Amino acid sequence: MELNGFIGEESINELYFSHQITDQQYVKHHSQEMLDAYNSYLQDHGLEDSEESAVKYLDEDDSVAMLEMEEENEMEEEATPAISQSSIEVYEKWKQDVEMTNSLLADNTTAAKIALWRYKNPTSDDKHLCAEETATDDATVEKWWRAIDFICGSIGGTSFKLASPTLQNMETLISNATIDILG
Repeated sequence: MELNGFIGEESINELYFSHQITDQQYVKHHSQEMLDAYNSYLQDHGLEDSEESAVKYLDEDDSVAMLEMEEENEMEEEATPAISQSSIEVYEKWKQDVEMTNSLLADNTTAAKIALWRYKNPTSDDKHLCAEETATDDATVEKWWRAIDFICGSIGGTSFKLASPTLQNMETLISNATIDILG
């Protein structure tokens, strides 16, 4: 298979793991960073650019990748309290805002749509895509963007898992959190 330039990580990983491209193609078309690291590896080890050299590089790079993943996991674990605190802050702020509480009571379906979208797309910050996929406008998405954080904050800043992530279940969570404020 002939490749030109760098290919997005998801696409190149799919090609590589389905054995449609070689190790050498993977290294050369993954990213500039990987290509630079590979060229440094060749120079440091006195190797020629070849399929065999790419295999050796990736074998050694796997151990580096594992270390990087461990470091990322540790950093995520350390970051969790800050995320939880952020959720608690959203909950406390909305709790004090009578207008926001009344809006939640009057229109928890829209807030639940946005919260459900964020629940299903936890790594996305694309508010416009959220608006498109939930059939709402950008201003509505902006208003309810932190609804998922409101829910998390209402349960002490912890994340939660839904056995059935449906709009109705998300509405119930928002209703419960809002009723707790009034109770």
